[in-house]
Amino acid sequence: MDKGAEDLTTQGATCHDHEKVDMDSEETALHESSRARMHTEKGLAYQKDMKAKRVSQLFRQIKSKTERLELLMNEKHDQGEVRAEYKEWMSTYEDLLKENSEYCTLLSKEELQEYLDNSWDSRDTYLKNFKVYYSNWETVRSQKEQDVGVPRQRHGTTDSENLTSISRISGRGSRASIASAVSSARLKAEQEKAALEARMKALKRRREIEMAKLKLRLEEEELNLTTELDIVHAKERVLDSFELQSNAVSIRDSNSVKQLNNETVSIVAQPNNQSHLVDQTNSGQSALNVNAHSFTPESHNQSSSVQVHGKQSCNSSPCHSVPVPLHVNNDHSVSAQGDKHCDSNRSETGMSGDNALLAVVRQLKRPTPEIKRFSGEPVDYRKFIRQFNTKVAVHTDNDDERMSYLEQFTTGEAYKVVSGFSHLPAEQGYPAALKELASRYGDVHLMAHSFIKKALDWPCVRPDNPKALDDFSILLVECENAVKCIQAVKVLEYPDNMRKLVGKLPFYLHDRWRNVVRQTSDKGETVQFSQLVRFVKMEAKKVMDPMYGREALSQDIKGTGAKVVTKNTNRSRGSFATEVSSGQSEQTWRNREGANRSTAVKSGNEVKNVCIYCTDTGHHTDKCKRLSSLPLSERTEFAKSKGLCYGCLKRGHQSKECRHRSTCDICKRRHPTCLHDENRVPKPESKPNPDGSSGQCANFAKHAGGNTRAGQQGQCTMAIVPVKVRLRDGIKAVPTYAFMDPGSTVSFCSESLARQLGASGPCKSITLDTMGKPYSMKTYLIDGLKVSDLDMTNEIDLPVMYTKDTIPVSQHHIPKTDDISRWDHLKDISLPEIDADIGLLIDNNVADAYTPFDLKTGPAGSPHAARTMLGWLVWNVMRDAEEVQSDISCSFSVNKAEVTAVAEVDQLKHLDRLVRETINMDFPERLIDDKKEHSQEDIRFLASVNKSITHRDGHYCIGLPFKEEDVKLPDNKSMALKRLDSLKHKLQRNSEFGSDYKEFMFKIMSEGYAEKVPQEDLHRADGRVWYIPHHAVYHPRKPDKIRVVFDCAASYLGSSLNNVLLQGPDLTNSLMGVLLRFRQEEIAIMGDIATIFFQVRVPSEDRDCLRFFWWPNANLKEQPVAYRLKVHPFGAVSSPSCSSFALKQTVEDNDGDYGEASCDTVKRSFYVDDCLVSVGTEQEAAHLIQSTTALCKQGGFHLTKWVSNSNQVLQTVPIEERAKDIRELSMENQNLPNERALGVYWFVESDSLGFKVSLPKQPATRRGILSITSSVYDPLGIAAPFVLKAKILLQSLCRRDIGWDEEIQGEDLRIWNQWLSEVKDLDQLRIRRCYKPSGFGQVVSCQLHIFADASDVGYGVAAYLRLCDESGRISCSLVTGKARVAPLKKMTIPRMELTAATIAVRLGKVLTQELDCDIHGTYYWTDSMTVLRYLANESCRFQTFVANRIAIIRDASCLQQWKYVNTKFNPADCATRGQSVKRFLQCSMWFEGPGFLSQPETEWPQQDADLTKLPDNDAEVKKTVLMTAETPISPVDRLLEHYSDWTRLKRAVAWILVVMKRLQDRVAASERLKQEPAQQELEQQEPNALHRSQKLESEQSRVKQTLSSGDRESLNHTRLTTENLEAAERVLVYHVQQKHWKDEIKLLNETEGKPSSVVKKSSSLRKLDPKLVDGLLRVGGRIGRADLDFESRHQVLMPRDSPVSRLILQHIHKSVGHLGKNSILAELRRHYWIIGAPSIIKGIVSRCVTCRRYQAPAEQQKMASLPRERLALNEPPFSKVGMDYFGPFEVKRGRSMVKRYGVIFTCLTSRAVHLELAHSLDTDSCINAIRRFSARRGSVKSILSDNGTNLVGAEREMREQMRTWNQQKIHDNLLQKGISWQFNPPAGSHFGGIWERLIRSVRKILYSLMREQHVHLSDEALQTLLCEVEAVMNGRPLTECPNSPNDLDVLTPNHLLLQRSGENGRRSTCLCFKKGKNGPTPSGM
Repeated sequence: MDKGAEDLTTQGATCHDHEKVDMDSEETALHESSRARMHTEKGLAYQKDMKAKRVSQLFRQIKSKTERLELLMNEKHDQGEVRAEYKEWMSTYEDLLKENSEYCTLLSKEELQEYLDNSWDSRDTYLKNFKVYYSNWETVRSQKEQDVGVPRQRHGTTDSENLTSISRISGRGSRASIASAVSSARLKAEQEKAALEARMKALKRRREIEMAKLKLRLEEEELNLTTELDIVHAKERVLDSFELQSNAVSIRDSNSVKQLNNETVSIVAQPNNQSHLVDQTNSGQSALNVNAHSFTPESHNQSSSVQVHGKQSCNSSPCHSVPVPLHVNNDHSVSAQGDKHCDSNRSETGMSGDNALLAVVRQLKRPTPEIKRFSGEPVDYRKFIRQFNTKVAVHTDNDDERMSYLEQFTTGEAYKVVSGFSHLPAEQGYPAALKELASRYGDVHLMAHSFIKKALDWPCVRPDNPKALDDFSILLVECENAVKCIQAVKVLEYPDNMRKLVGKLPFYLHDRWRNVVRQTSDKGETVQFSQLVRFVKMEAKKVMDPMYGREALSQDIKGTGAKVVTKNTNRSRGSFATEVSSGQSEQTWRNREGANRSTAVKSGNEVKNVCIYCTDTGHHTDKCKRLSSLPLSERTEFAKSKGLCYGCLKRGHQSKECRHRSTCDICKRRHPTCLHDENRVPKPESKPNPDGSSGQCANFAKHAGGNTRAGQQGQCTMAIVPVKVRLRDGIKAVPTYAFMDPGSTVSFCSESLARQLGASGPCKSITLDTMGKPYSMKTYLIDGLKVSDLDMTNEIDLPVMYTKDTIPVSQHHIPKTDDISRWDHLKDISLPEIDADIGLLIDNNVADAYTPFDLKTGPAGSPHAARTMLGWLVWNVMRDAEEVQSDISCSFSVNKAEVTAVAEVDQLKHLDRLVRETINMDFPERLIDDKKEHSQEDIRFLASVNKSITHRDGHYCIGLPFKEEDVKLPDNKSMALKRLDSLKHKLQRNSEFGSDYKEFMFKIMSEGYAEKVPQEDLHRADGRVWYIPHHAVYHPRKPDKIRVVFDCAASYLGSSLNNVLLQGPDLTNSLMGVLLRFRQEEIAIMGDIATIFFQVRVPSEDRDCLRFFWWPNANLKEQPVAYRLKVHPFGAVSSPSCSSFALKQTVEDNDGDYGEASCDTVKRSFYVDDCLVSVGTEQEAAHLIQSTTALCKQGGFHLTKWVSNSNQVLQTVPIEERAKDIRELSMENQNLPNERALGVYWFVESDSLGFKVSLPKQPATRRGILSITSSVYDPLGIAAPFVLKAKILLQSLCRRDIGWDEEIQGEDLRIWNQWLSEVKDLDQLRIRRCYKPSGFGQVVSCQLHIFADASDVGYGVAAYLRLCDESGRISCSLVTGKARVAPLKKMTIPRMELTAATIAVRLGKVLTQELDCDIHGTYYWTDSMTVLRYLANESCRFQTFVANRIAIIRDASCLQQWKYVNTKFNPADCATRGQSVKRFLQCSMWFEGPGFLSQPETEWPQQDADLTKLPDNDAEVKKTVLMTAETPISPVDRLLEHYSDWTRLKRAVAWILVVMKRLQDRVAASERLKQEPAQQELEQQEPNALHRSQKLESEQSRVKQTLSSGDRESLNHTRLTTENLEAAERVLVYHVQQKHWKDEIKLLNETEGKPSSVVKKSSSLRKLDPKLVDGLLRVGGRIGRADLDFESRHQVLMPRDSPVSRLILQHIHKSVGHLGKNSILAELRRHYWIIGAPSIIKGIVSRCVTCRRYQAPAEQQKMASLPRERLALNEPPFSKVGMDYFGPFEVKRGRSMVKRYGVIFTCLTSRAVHLELAHSLDTDSCINAIRRFSARRGSVKSILSDNGTNLVGAEREMREQMRTWNQQKIHDNLLQKGISWQFNPPAGSHFGGIWERLIRSVRKILYSLMREQHVHLSDEALQTLLCEVEAVMNGRPLTECPNSPNDLDVLTPNHLLLQRSGENGRRSTCLCFKKGKNGPTPSGM
């Protein structure tokens, strides 16, 4: 074993023992030096308790670490990791021994002996055994390391086998004796012997090391002493020589001397240094004369002060220490070997006077050595210690000084560490502080980690920042040296770390580094970190070269020395571009810069108008005549050499970036006059460019630019890519261009693109910030857009987009393939072009759109391209000047866009809305019994949980309640790993946080709450896998308690686990109700369920949705592993409801096993996981604790942390089950601690409730006031009057619309400060927890009194419980109070009083429900007579506000419960205006109620006023005004409403049509007589006009009489035909449609023949796609090609509110034999489509007397499982039937009446029906019926029937006859046909339910038809009737009738029998119209 291994092996055995001895000796000295303290008895008990707690805590910690160490050792982890853990274990072990020793000194002999026997001995044995176990393990591992390379004798042996084999090393020859009786004892002895030998060997080695260290330390001290002695002698010589020369030295410059003295620092550095070069008490100061003659002193004192490390001796008066050079060479150069050591061989006399004096001067001229203060950074630890030792430690006299300096030179966390040892004596504190610093910051692994983290956290180096690259190279050199020194360089050489470091380099260095990597790989070597350091160092030297570096070449270092740094601002990737034309911006920039625009050089003082060419200050370079006289080529060469802009002749930018171009005085173009070219002036006929510059000028600019680009007019393209955009749920994808803007924080969409997509959203007003100039604009928010590449292979979800009229980038900014084709590295990239505008601006928040999958970079200055999910993005592509269009050559893009106010404004609006709703919360129009019912999601949650809940292994198991069963989740592994990496950094930064986090996760693993994901499930890919990120939070009131929260709300690609889970209903009890019941009885107990969420398991199939990442054994160096939770996590939205459901299920499953009290406690006294309950006696409390704990244990819930106000109750609870603060308390002489009961402070010792207010510090703003006011937690309203003052102030600020962050002032500030100063006094408030006072007897009366009052600023109520015992003692206690501010809208005082009364009755209802005591009476008190009069009035009609509240009050109370109380006796008056805390605490009436409640009821206030009369002018009483209105009804509508039968209405209308037709014929005949041919004929016959007229009149009279008599005769013999009825039906339908859908018919008539004829969106017919056929509206739909008749495909439309529709439905209801809704709908849809028909049918059926008579509900029983015959598949109809008889029916045969019976055969699978008529009930008749049935329906396999013994009443006769059947005969007959007959058992009528139900339907139809006919049928008629009933039954729908016109017909038994719907004997009406001149006319008329 090597030395290092031996040292580590014995570290745990020896090192800590030595340290313990040292610590014990230090503590002994401290105890001896301090005065012995005498404890009082109470103080001694307190010390014992505290020490016992500390010992127990340390033992639990070391036990946890022991288990962890055993786990690490068994899993064969790295030995170094195990040793580090063991080091922490030993540290805790030493602390435990120390605390245990101190605890034992406090115990008496008897207590000590009891403690050792009962507790410590077992603990000590456990720990010593582990130390032996670890020592054996260490020996085995060390032996393995020593035996590397040696063949093992036994392969496959494990560490555990080696541990047991150690004891057999020295005794292998005596194996036979092992089997003896003492083998075990010898084995143990051998183990101890092997361990002792290993320790002995390590101890010897350690002794050698310690001796070597001691020897080196002694030599070092000797060297220090020698050095100090030489320094002192040198000081003496210099001082002596200086004193002799002092008179001859002249004072040259006092200021120089003063400066020199200020810079002088003594080697003995002290904070308050009093030593100087000379005695400064003299008035003058002298300076050293370097040129003075050498002087040799005659004598010098050899015994000057000698400083020996920590000691000082002085033989004379206090001397002055002078700094002396350590060594002076002949060339006068100082060679410093370090301030710590000196050349001990130097001779005292070897230094001449001149050299000594020169050395002193040079020492004085040395700069002051400074020590950088150490703040706790591990990377600075070594440098600090080195500086401190060399500058301070060796030059101080004692440890006091060193300790003082150590505190001075530390800061931050390091200062806190050092200060912790400042209270100790310096001899102990200084070494201990250094040791603590070394242990904290000197650990090599910690320093390595810090250096590595510093390198990895270094920001990325930009290409245009050479200095940053140089700084990065310096950092890498430092890291290399540091990690190499501590042997951790391999960590930096991990591929991942190397890749991260290379990623911080500029892009142009990546390819060069790849070349280095490739060359190294080709050699077969591995890339080293040192290679990267050398590479970066070399590249940094290149760019920082003073002659040819990047900055040197970009600056002008000639001439006047002006230094102008060129910044290529156009290369920045701008965002939301603001286009500014040059014409507008020039003047702006000129005004902004003023006179500075004419100067380009600044040297010394600022000089204006300096010509660069001739250096004359009288003119600008542009106006220089000497420059203008030169040839053009020389002028351009001069501008090029000076780096001048060709637009303004100034430095610092290029021509393309010039914002203030000069104007040529000759051609008026945009270029300097001195650069004017006469040869390139455009001809008059040539067209100038739009920007005013000629093409020649542009060419000149390009030519003059050369390679310097000083005057280049080129244009830079933008990162624009063609994409396709669609809505998330849409199909249409619109191509457009997307502008990728990494400088914006929001995304935009053009309005034209939004219109193309059909997207819409809410309108918002936003503030847009562009280049620091915010402006407001109206926009629309569009959500749900998806963007993809042109192939639509990659889609990305876009965030919320804001619309804008246009995206301010132009088409010329789009890069083209031609733009990049001239670059070799971009030639293979093709940029697609589309015909579209730029419609999107995508900001930097869309990370997936910017993620590069491939990069193409080129030489410096060239563009680069990145391939993303949307395509290739090309950056920094510069176009040539001639390629840029003239209209955009002078426009610039100023890029920056940010929405600055949307989120904040939305949050403020939401907050303001919540506050206003809170203020107005008591003014809704609700009823008293309103309660929140379950939503549909809640119902689905309960169904899911009920379905999945099981009880396994003592716990309930509930599946995750997903919203959808087939949920699909995206793979969010990358997001979880990213969050885990962030957590890793936090764990490493905060060691305490990391330790707590790891311990929590270890607990989760060890207790089985989580498991590793099985190997077979790792690659599950069915969409049911989700990785949950996690983080930790500390309880604000329990800073030592950490809770790891699993962030189920973390979103990835728009999905999160909480989004797909059902939250479930709120199953918890009311918090107020639990607190109210907690105050009922004297004995109070409180408990808590430990980790309630973790007690509900999750089934294995759902656990993959609860995966998370964690490091194995909490080792952050390893790769994280996937785990999954087996329980419901804290953070899932469904966990609270699941845990509450499981808790209640525990009670249901174990009801009656643990008593009613425990079940009721779990049901009503739990709030989430807290149990609060009060009982009458201590025995009940003890029993309730036991039974409730046992009950909860049945469900896997551990009820613990019990607290009670009774010591006797607590003594019955095991110590470990008590609350943490009372576990170690002595129940006899110590007070019980304070606890929090559901947030309310419970002072257990005094059994009272109160407050402990600790308000956060907030500004005096509206937001701060709301925060502080809300932090006063008072669920019972005990302090409501005091809190109301702050609420009134907040209401006033809200009413005045004061800003949320605006500081309040004036009177508001005074009120607020006064309230804040008083709120701390609220801690004095105490009220009894129990309503009953101490010693109160048996309660015989319990009353509830509620007082209400209101004012103009607020209203409140106060509830009191009045108890009276058997002795007449009365107690009154405050139950709860409420105080609220008035609404923002002004209310009258009566309305406010009425609102307070409403709150009172609601509160009374809540208290009555929540309190368990029997309340004998509830009384309501008010001081408002107006309210009492309102309640007592029975006749007046009030305004809506008052009427609604009176209804609520009268509904919840009666008038006798309301009482009047004077205002001064009304305690609710305190809650209407607010009170100061001092006055509030003195108000006994608020806490105990008014004094009259303590008196008998006869002493209560009485009200004698008349309450029935109201004032005449009361504003709340409605003024009654009566008005009547009559709507005229047309005659046709009267006719429709007159008839109640559809057939009668049709017949009436048909007769009207017939008469109308006859009348029309008469009119036509009369008109024919008047026609001209008839008159001509009459004139020929009678020439006399008079006679002709008389004859004509007689003829007309005759014709009229003939027509009249003919009509009467015709009408008497006329019978209505089907054509008449059909015509009447068409007329009725036409009238109804014209009345209700006149606009729709008009629109369809206008658009007839067009391809799309649609009605308005608001029409009720739109979804039915109506069409106009022959003047009637019919259903359209998509089944026009179906093989159905026309009317079944296109039904006639009818409105729902027409009498005709109702008559049609009533008629169909009767025609189908009063069947149900589906049958009526099926028949209706053959001809008509009535809007809302199902609801109308429901009303008709419910009002039908016949249906109500025969559908009266009967008792129902649970249906049995279906018989096997009903579930047969693939068999023909009627293969298996059920048979039964029904009847009898009386038929007429001759003059007699005979009985007939019906036989029903029903198919058990298709539900088809076959009816037969039986003449008798004998056997032959039955066989004949079966034979007829088989002949017509085919062969039957089996028949089921009743046995006939279970029928009574009217069917008794039939059943008695059936019993006489010869069943054997029937059976034999059926066997011949292969039919099996099965009889149901007697008294088992439910076996034949299938045919019994059908018999009921048959009877219903038969009886309804026969009752309507009122005739006796014959055999033939009855047979016919049965056939028709059979047709009706087989036409009934088997499925629900669809409501959509696009669906097919319903399924009936006829479809299975006949392959069609069949007929039931009713006529099918065909409606046709013949189009006439005046509209549709019925055909046949």
